[in-house]
Amino acid sequence: MTKQYPQQTGTYLVKVSARQSTDHWQDFNTARLQISVGQEYHEGDKFSSLINWCKGRFDKLVICVNDTLQRFNIMFEELLEEELAENRAIGLGREWIDRVRPIISGIEDVSLVRWNEWKANKEFTKGRLSTEWLYSKNNEFRGAIDSNIEAIWKRRKSVKSELYKDKGFENFQKLSRQYLLEETAVFSMMYEKEKAIDIYPGTTLFAATLFKDRNVYEALVGLGKGHFCRIDFKKNRSFGLN
Repeated sequence: MTKQYPQQTGTYLVKVSARQSTDHWQDFNTARLQISVGQEYHEGDKFSSLINWCKGRFDKLVICVNDTLQRFNIMFEELLEEELAENRAIGLGREWIDRVRPIISGIEDVSLVRWNEWKANKEFTKGRLSTEWLYSKNNEFRGAIDSNIEAIWKRRKSVKSELYKDKGFENFQKLSRQYLLEETAVFSMMYEKEKAIDIYPGTTLFAATLFKDRNVYEALVGLGKGHFCRIDFKKNRSFGLN
């Protein structure tokens, strides 16, 4: 018998892209939302619609507030030193949490986990060193990282042309590599700790797909256990109609 889910009634409809997902979300009891603080699709009506969609489909919700990971982007775009960029990212993360608390208040089993909580884990240092080793020794991993960086550079330069036109690719490449290696180390820890479907409205999460269902070097064994669901938002034309 097909399970019935609540009708979507918000401003936006959540649409699952099966083609860009690695797994069926229906197979999971826990959803993990990867939040890129500052992205419009994690704000306002879109975030509310996503939360409402999740409430009727999962028993447990883990919201990963990946705030301080964004320090690398802040360092590049605002020309700040790492400590200042991290403090700014912490503040932005705190403000985001304050904005969404009313939206998630009605969920029975929900947790908020900030990026620095993962970095404080004793396993993080070992995992981060492992990503450096993997980048230096594994051609597939290094190629995927480098290709990802080039794709992000082209995309951002086309959207933020004025901001990026006088800033060099070499510095962007260095900071983006640190971003992706740190992200990979933390995601490996997430996947190892708890089985969940990672739901994200943007490009397929790099760390969720590259080594899926494969054995990975030492501390990064969790990388093979990622599950990813790509979603998009579509205006709900019936919203507000009687």
